[in-house]
Amino acid sequence: MRGDLLFDIDVEKICCFSGNRNDKLPFKGDRNAMGIKRLESTIEFEIERLIINGFQFFITGMANGIDLICAETVLRLKSKYKDIGIICVIPYAGHIREMKTDRDKYVYSLIERSCFRSITLATGYYKNCYKDRNEFMIENSSKLLAVYDSSKQAGSGTYHTIRYAENTGLDVKVIEINKNPQFFEIV
Repeated sequence: MRGDLLFDIDVEKICCFSGNRNDKLPFKGDRNAMGIKRLESTIEFEIERLIINGFQFFITGMANGIDLICAETVLRLKSKYKDIGIICVIPYAGHIREMKTDRDKYVYSLIERSCFRSITLATGYYKNCYKDRNEFMIENSSKLLAVYDSSKQAGSGTYHTIRYAENTGLDVKVIEINKNPQFFEIV
């Protein structure tokens, strides 16, 4: 269902993100590891390509890992592309408490303060809040950029988000972690 708070934005200009959390990323998402730096560079390349092709708004689900990395990338690119914005879709009030590191808490707060719009879907946690958040993001976008390890994650939220997007006819771009050995190299 298209969100009431997004009716004023052309859905053709909205891309959403999905991906693994830190614990499922190479090097546990350590931002100092060369493999993660290469992954971040790949993500930046893909987001910039989307901007050049007319995407203006980017929805993040605000989970640690890929959601925050992608949103942080959009914030960096905003200095070059002034008309882009982040839309935060927070599954429930108080979700920030799930951030385990001080860095993730800081980035989460920075993104939320810097976003074009923030939408909180529920007043508290409930069993399907992440599934509902993912479906909301797909239903309010025309493209999904996902970062995913297809060799290990068949039951993950990212897997289900990709399948849901494909079943709804959304354009999907997947950066497959397991098919890019440069994300695992230590240099």
